[in-house]
Amino acid sequence: MEKIYTLKSGRTVTVSANRKRISHTWGGAHYAYTAMIAVDGEHYKTAFHDSVANYWRGVSYPEGMTDSILECSVLDAFSYEQNPYLADFLQAYGYEYGSREGERAFNGCREASEQLRRMLSTEDLNEILEAVQ
Repeated sequence: MEKIYTLKSGRTVTVSANRKRISHTWGGAHYAYTAMIAVDGEHYKTAFHDSVANYWRGVSYPEGMTDSILECSVLDAFSYEQNPYLADFLQAYGYEYGSREGERAFNGCREASEQLRRMLSTEDLNEILEAVQ
């Protein structure tokens, strides 16, 4: 699955996803994907987990999934940028201090921020959010 977005700046953002496995968590089974966001020859590879509801309905590549990948990645980046210190991030998103799960989320958001900022400007990221929400 692949979708190409053209930004006002003329830059091209390509989003693709390949189903990696079925993942089982406390919330139920869902599809896990390897997603790639590419901009002008540079790329960011990340994991994307679809909803449990889509798994139970047997929908492995739901319509709008590339929009969801972009939206989640940009929102993750912004959540780190608004809370660049671990303690602030944990408090803002309801994790207990010292939470390993919270630290993993923080590190994932930091990675999204670093990778997307390497490729896109703030204006580009805001445009993406407007287009996919």
